[in-house]
Amino acid sequence: MIDFHTQCQYLSLVSVEVHVATRSDLRPDPEFDEIRAVFYSLHVDRPATVSAVTSHDDVTGDGIVVVSRDSRHLLKMTGVSGNVTYVDTEQDLLSAVTSLVIQYVAHTQFVLYAGTLLKVSPILETSVGFPS
Repeated sequence: MIDFHTQCQYLSLVSVEVHVATRSDLRPDPEFDEIRAVFYSLHVDRPATVSAVTSHDDVTGDGIVVVSRDSRHLLKMTGVSGNVTYVDTEQDLLSAVTSLVIQYVAHTQFVLYAGTLLKVSPILETSVGFPS
């Protein structure tokens, strides 16, 4: 049965968990500690490409981007399944996550561009605990 009260909410939600290799004090510092994995959950509620009045197109997905130079089988041994992307370096990981966010969350491009026009870095300004 079709629920005619369902409507598109135009929401883009990304939840991210970052796993970092830390040193003995367990306080990650981006200057010294490498990001090893990013786990994400994505939900984008947007209008469908078809012209039906009540339909909408949800994009949802969970995934992991992992730096794995030589042990790509480790996650398979833990039982983790789904969308796993293996990359060779931390820089590749950051590029993959950035591409994912830009692909599904169009407002991100707007905010970053507005920040450059105002000579403000929204990413650095919203960082907690790290000097800008």
